[in-house]
Amino acid sequence: EFDEGDLIKLNPDIYDEDGDEIVVIYSGFMDSRKYQSGYDDAGEYVVTIRADDGKVIVMENVKLVINDVNREPTLTLLNMNDLSVTEGEVVEILVESNDLDGDEIVFQYSAPFDTNGKWQTKKGDAGEYSVEVTANDGTTSVTESIEFVVDKLNTAPTILSLGVSPQYVELKKPGDKVTLSISVEAEDIDGDELTVSYSGFMNSASKTVKYGEKGGLKTVTVTVSDGTDSVTKDVTFDMNNWPCFDCQLK
Repeated sequence: EFDEGDLIKLNPDIYDEDGDEIVVIYSGFMDSRKYQSGYDDAGEYVVTIRADDGKVIVMENVKLVINDVNREPTLTLLNMNDLSVTEGEVVEILVESNDLDGDEIVFQYSAPFDTNGKWQTKKGDAGEYSVEVTANDGTTSVTESIEFVVDKLNTAPTILSLGVSPQYVELKKPGDKVTLSISVEAEDIDGDELTVSYSGFMNSASKTVKYGEKGGLKTVTVTVSDGTDSVTKDVTFDMNNWPCFDCQLK
């Protein structure tokens, strides 16, 4: 009795009382004393051994049993170095497997992956993960580990309040001037550092206007950025320049 893959050796004890030279012949499953079994040889066989001293031939049948040996499947993780996702995206593990015995292979994935090797991430899942993938042919199994990172999904900042002071600017005579100030209150739930920029009528949080500047409705666009995303909002105010009828006389 042997297992698939074994080197089969038959060692019959053959002798001749007359001292004649003996010729040994093997037939049936084997045609020589040795046979290297393969992984398709499982079964029961008969080998016939003949001993011939030139005058008489005697023979003996030997029953061989070769046991089936299961070969474990192979498992390759195809994208183990290319898993880059952000919260809210789907993570999918791509695998390749082969079974030399032709057995059906079933894959298993550790949590949080489903039976298809996929995971729909959501906000709050950011972090480092180690996942095990197993290929099972019904008898034996092989397991590989894969590590990856889920990046945090950035949330844009929020402008809580925005105002300008004063909201109405009145410049009555030459020499009048007013300093405008914009107040901004913003927050970022990710805790990122925020920067504020201004465009339009003002390019900073404050500006001094003087008599003679063109009046009318003024608009300032305020932009708050966390370095990744930004949000903008407009603030407006009226600026009135009184006419000066005797300025040239003076």
